[in-house]
Amino acid sequence: METVLPVLNNDFGTVGGPQWRTGIIEKRTGHEQRNIDLDDPRREWSMGERGMLEADLDALLEFHTMVRGAAIGFRFLDQADHKASTKQLLGFGTGALATFQLVKHYGESAYEYVRPITKPIAGTVAVYVDDVLQASGWTLDAATGIVTFAAAPALDAVVKATFQFHVPVRFKEDRIRHKFEMFTNDGKWFSVSPVTLIELPQ
Repeated sequence: METVLPVLNNDFGTVGGPQWRTGIIEKRTGHEQRNIDLDDPRREWSMGERGMLEADLDALLEFHTMVRGAAIGFRFLDQADHKASTKQLLGFGTGALATFQLVKHYGESAYEYVRPITKPIAGTVAVYVDDVLQASGWTLDAATGIVTFAAAPALDAVVKATFQFHVPVRFKEDRIRHKFEMFTNDGKWFSVSPVTLIELPQ
């Protein structure tokens, strides 16, 4: 689903981030052998237990019901990592290749990690060929992050882009628990159990 989660995007206090999986074997000598078990981290965010007015809770419950709990994925804005302000290298022209996947680079050494960006935010993507902004001549599939040129870039042309993006996620649990606490001047007040989101593998 291409819908953006409406309630948690700007929710202060949401805790989360990337999690890798490393297999560590400690030898009798004390040395370690470390194996990377995941090629890509899996990110997770949790909105801890907190209070909500009835209108906000209604919006959360409506969305949770629409996506059938943990069944259907959606978009989430990670406030800590949702943009590439510097130009990101997408690839080099061959004279025939017309499609390029948006990616974000982390680091610049031999250990550089390249993250595919599959949920760009429409209207935020700028494409460059040999550092020249391309005002037209290309289209973006906002559901996949693939840029398609009307005419393939020339041989060895450098294709780059800047953009903002969402993360594809789902609810980690099939239920949301809440407790009615009191009436306030602004309406009913509820306490809501923690809500956790987990990134969908791409």
